[in-house]
Amino acid sequence: MIQLAILQVTAEAGFAEGSTILFLLALVFFIFLNGIIAQWKGYPFWIGSVSGIVLFLGTILFLIMPFNKKTRTKCPYCIEHIAKDAKKCKHCGEWLGKDGLEDNARSKP
Repeated sequence: MIQLAILQVTAEAGFAEGSTILFLLALVFFIFLNGIIAQWKGYPFWIGSVSGIVLFLGTILFLIMPFNKKTRTKCPYCIEHIAKDAKKCKHCGEWLGKDGLEDNARSKP
């Protein structure tokens, strides 16, 4: 059951089939490294291990979450991500959209 979940996560993330072993090795590394660091700082090993699991799963979830391209786009002036229906870029302050682009073109020499 756990192996199927790991295979599904690695497949959704676009990793090759052989990367399941790498996935498991990274998980074990996170668990033991955090457990050892916790012991070194005077906490029980299991607290570090649990924090290692949480840290690892949070990293994996962050990596496999798709960027929502339906609601975001790039500003043509500064190439930062902004909302698709934005009228003004929050990063560079340029006006966007048909009316905003025409106003900018007329006001600039």
